[in-house]
Order: sequence, then structure tokens, then C-alpha cells
Amino acid sequence: MRWEALYGRGYLVPTAMFFVRNNNPTPNIDLATWQLRIEGSGVERPRTFTYDEILSMPSVSVIRAIECAGNGRNFFQKSHSKKIEGTPWNLGGIGVAEWTGVLLGDVLKRAGLKPTARDVMPVSLDEKKIQRPFSIEKALEEDTLLVYAMNGDILPIDHGFPIRVLVLEFRLSYTK
Repeated sequence: MRWEALYGRGYLVPTAMFFVRNNNPTPNIDLATWQLRIEGSGVERPRTFTYDEILSMPSVSVIRAIECAGNGRNFFQKSHSKKIEGTPWNLGGIGVAEWTGVLLGDVLKRAGLKPTARDVMPVSLDEKKIQRPFSIEKALEEDTLLVYAMNGDILPIDHGFPIRVLVLEFRLSYTK
């Protein structure tokens, strides 16, 4: 994503200009066979959801920025004279979009979330099966979504099609 190309375009980054950073080749997903599995010791009724079942649930749209953890890594290379791995971004690994999806908490509750549940572990669909746990408290917050649309269109394959987890990682607050 090139900042200079966004001049005068407004706050939202058009999907075609949104940064893409994948650790592996993008998997080819067949919606006819794809299912979201909710399983583990934290649910009473492990179950699967089809794409259409997810789409039929009440939806939420939010405007959120997402940022790659490696955003600005090119500055590190310049300041420390060490070769970096990955995309040599200056500031292009961040963007703002409108995301539409369902509350992760609603999906978990349909699987019979147990009071003893402590965390969730999303697993990517690429060949590395990347996992990153987060607390059940965070999973149940109203800003933690399973999104299926970006800027009003079906989520593109390079942005997590058919479903991606969108988690607001932190909130800034202050007291006077």
C-alpha cells in the first residue's frame, strides 16, 4: 500500500490498494466443502458452521485499522544495518477498511461455551496452520468478529476468504 496513492481518497483504503502480507501461498478454498469448526474442551457441543450459516447470522459492520506486526521494518534495517526478513515496508503495512461479519462470541455460544473456557485458538488455513491464542474474555467482546466482507464486498482471497478473525488488540485510554 502506497501512502502517496491515497491522497484525496478519504479514510478507507480501497480493497485493491490494501496491503497484503501472507506467510505462505494463499490457500485455494472451496466453499462447497469449507466449514468453520468450533471444538475443544471449552465447548459442550463441538460443531461446524457452513459459510451460508455464518452469513445467515446477525451481522455487524465496523471500521477498523489493521497493521502488520512488521510495519516499518525497513526503518529497523536502516537504523541497525541488519538484513530484515519479509516485505521491506516503510509504512505500507497498515490500512483502514469496513469489515462485516458476525460476533465470534455468538458463534462460540452456539457451540455451548463452557464457563471453564479460558481461551480460543484460531488456526489458519494455509500450509503452516499458524495459531495465535487469545483470551475467552477477548473472544466474547463485541469488537471481536469473524468477518466475511471487506469494504462492502466478499472478503478477497488474499485477505482471508472465506472468514478471517478480526480482533481489536488494544484500546487507548487516558485519565485526566
